Amino acid sequence: MTEKSPSYADLLLEFEPRPINSQSALQRTYNLIDRLMSMPRLTRSQSEMLEMLSMLVEQYESREFPTPNVSAAEMLQHLIEARGINQSNLATETNVPRSVISEILAGRRRISVGNIQKFSRYFNVSSDLFVKSADSEHPETDPEE
Repeated sequence: MTEKSPSYADLLLEFEPRPINSQSALQRTYNLIDRLMSMPRLTRSQSEMLEMLSMLVEQYESREFPTPNVSAAEMLQHLIEARGINQSNLATETNVPRSVISEILAGRRRISVGNIQKFSRYFNVSSDLFVKSADSEHPETDPEE
């Protein structure tokens, strides 16, 4: 005998999702997400519930832990430090001259579109991290190096 998959309405009754307004509510939502993600295969309703719970978490986290506005140079410096590398390593790995990286970090040069793409690929991050930061610094763009 096959068991019928729960409908979305059934899942709503079971999980009772609500806006997240506290750390305890956040933890409960994480637990629900973990429960769904531990299933070997999700039904469409379960996938939709997982997506909705994830959206609630993202909404709470963006409100409670907003990403600070930082310059593109500060973002690059953070990524370099987080990876535990130096400017020479980055230059070698991305084929961006060390002098260009140094000028970017010193605030004397903006990151070109081409270098944004190289850094994004190397650090495996969205180019938006650099573009949004760069847009808030200066409206003009730097020519390609």
